[in-house]
Amino acid sequence: MISWRILLCRVGPGHVTHNVAFLFYATRSCLLVDGYLNLRGKPSHYLPPAVARGILDRAVDPDRMTKTERLVFQKPVGSADLPDPAQVRLAGWKKMADGPLKVERQVEQYIVEPLLRLSLPKRRAVRCQKQYRLQSGIADYVVLESDTPRSVIEVELGVRTPRAGDWSQSPDFQQVLRYARELNVAAALIDCNRIFLIAPGASAPTATIERNRATAEDLRDIGRHLTD
Repeated sequence: MISWRILLCRVGPGHVTHNVAFLFYATRSCLLVDGYLNLRGKPSHYLPPAVARGILDRAVDPDRMTKTERLVFQKPVGSADLPDPAQVRLAGWKKMADGPLKVERQVEQYIVEPLLRLSLPKRRAVRCQKQYRLQSGIADYVVLESDTPRSVIEVELGVRTPRAGDWSQSPDFQQVLRYARELNVAAALIDCNRIFLIAPGASAPTATIERNRATAEDLRDIGRHLTD
């Protein structure tokens, strides 16, 4: 027997479906949970991810689905609170909330990588290499042109900025500065909301760009800084 007490079921961390059709198709997958699929409205009772995958992979014949069913019956991906980083444009990138970004990897995925896609010149042999090994450590990103380093990027959830303006007191700044000096290139320090541009040999950021105020001209300036 299947409980219909709720019309909202969690199918994986951060992913929720509100479609009644999902529950309709779930009836065809009782065998995946020993003949019972009891969806209760308590926080500790959710549809197991393995069962959700089983429903999506085995319960419905894709060749017999209608157009509407294909739209409804999709595997949930990504974060419900964040846009697709591969598709986001400047306007969406600026408006992206920083609250859902909980770890540095998310800053890389949702902030840094879209920024690089939007700002780096398209007509040059420019590419980014992650986890670039140096004598002084491992840089998060190095921008290369024909395999020659042009700039180095360090990513933080939140950059620790000095209270009195003395950037020698910022461990985040000193870290990216070590990488930049070893490569003799420009640098950038990026967190959820700010882009700090650092010229070669500088002892402090030469420009700071607030993400929520960034313009198309700012993107061009970032691209030039990272590749010149």
